[in-house]
Amino acid sequence: MTDQADRLRELIRQMKEREQRASAKEHPDMVGQSERSRNVKAVTVSGDEAFIGISPDGKRPPAAGIRAALPNWEDASADFAKETRVIAVASGKGGVGKTNFVLNFGLALRQLGHRVLIWDADFGFSNLHVLMGQTPSVTLLSLLEKELDIWQAVTPGVEGLEYISSGQGMRELFHLTEEKLNHFLTQFMQLRTYADYLLIDLGAGLSTHSLKLIQAADELILLTTPEPTSMTDAYALLKLLVLEERLLPVHLVINRAKNEREGVAVQKRMAAVAERFLSLQLNLLGVLLDDQHVEQAVVRQQPYMLAFPKSPISRRTRELAQRFIDGQPSSSTSTRPMTRASFWGRFREIFHSVSPISHGKR
Repeated sequence: MTDQADRLRELIRQMKEREQRASAKEHPDMVGQSERSRNVKAVTVSGDEAFIGISPDGKRPPAAGIRAALPNWEDASADFAKETRVIAVASGKGGVGKTNFVLNFGLALRQLGHRVLIWDADFGFSNLHVLMGQTPSVTLLSLLEKELDIWQAVTPGVEGLEYISSGQGMRELFHLTEEKLNHFLTQFMQLRTYADYLLIDLGAGLSTHSLKLIQAADELILLTTPEPTSMTDAYALLKLLVLEERLLPVHLVINRAKNEREGVAVQKRMAAVAERFLSLQLNLLGVLLDDQHVEQAVVRQQPYMLAFPKSPISRRTRELAQRFIDGQPSSSTSTRPMTRASFWGRFREIFHSVSPISHGKR
């Protein structure tokens, strides 16, 4: 017990020192940190973890217990309550309906009276606009190449929803010259108090760039289906976040379940494994059943919330959005969001830590 207590105290000390260094005006430790995180780590899922990842010997991974040891991150901004709440939406693999979920979830939040902005951050494959039958005239790539105003990239969607399309410019976003990087950061920071929610629709899988955005977000919505491969990949994503020691509140949504019973069973199973082997509590946000109206809405190039407002999938999406706003997950297996610096307080760090200018290159 003594060794464990000493180890825990040492972990807390190291994490406090890391946070103090990161909050300094100059970031002398960022170069080393960037080198370590330049390539996303391979996450092994084996043994008893077969369906969602647990080590064969039953021991917790090295980062287990980190949540209990995490210090409070205090936001230095007096206007934190007014800042846009940034929610990253990710999945372990493609084909789980993530972009469709982001669009309709955002629309549900909008219908509940909130201002919503969606950032389509799928690297090189932005297609959110297709689901609305639109073509954005300005993308982030345009903003970078022509040094445009950020408001030119904010595109009106449907029913008051707004979005920013990355076009093919996301990869370039992380390899900018100092001048272009400063322009982008200055422009994007204008969104800091613009909306109630900024939903970041990340690409399938997990690249270094996606990981950076997830780590910086205020919260994460993790979307998976009952398929074993989808569950395994979703768990691997959680495990990677724990090993990277940058935890954030995680909301779990099960999509395309055959029925309520199956969806709830998957939720509880993933939550139990995450808590036992990662010391990570998940907010069980809800279950969305497989519904033919989703495919029909895609063909119409309309959100199903508008094309079929009375359908079961639309009703459940509204309930899920309301539950998210209320902060009352559908299960007692949950945790309140931890206090830490907001997305906007870490935003510059994201790009400086992976941009060539951080390594003395111009």
